Amino acid sequence: IGEAPVPGTPTTPSAKTPPPEVTPEKTPVTAEGPGTAQPSEKKASPMSQFAVDTFRLSDGTVRFVDEMMNVTTELSSITGDVSGIAVNSPIRFQLAANVDGGTQGKIKASGKIGPLPADGNVENLDLDVTAQLEQINLAHFSPYYQVAQLQNEATDARKLNATIQLAGNVGKELTSNSNVSVGDVKV
Repeated sequence: IGEAPVPGTPTTPSAKTPPPEVTPEKTPVTAEGPGTAQPSEKKASPMSQFAVDTFRLSDGTVRFVDEMMNVTTELSSITGDVSGIAVNSPIRFQLAANVDGGTQGKIKASGKIGPLPADGNVENLDLDVTAQLEQINLAHFSPYYQVAQLQNEATDARKLNATIQLAGNVGKELTSNSNVSVGDVKV
């Protein structure tokens, strides 16, 4: 019958035993050789790692000086909260300020912007923002009016009140809803 193979010596298949199956050696996959199709990883934007939970401003002041028109306007008692500042997350905010210590009126704004896309493209940015102007003294801003009649009307201390809401998508459709009045006249 058959002989036992001696270790270290080649064997030849006999007619009675089938030849052994030949399997190719497995080549380890490395990043250097051909045929090493590694899945490509997209590099994350540096902004994708940026996140701020809450930004808060208390009792801030900003002064605007327009030397050409000789108008100085100060926003004081500025308060604000901005939260959720991160890529792919909507940013929520609330801001308020007094115009010239409150003697020229008050402004407020609140809402939601975003989510901010990781690629920085804001063409499809969602908005839901409301701004309020309360008792804004138009006489203070009369140097900016182009028509003399408006300058004269503004000097009689008429107050502007407005609520403006802007909602939608920057690249698609934005809708606005506004209520505006000057003195007793609604616009």
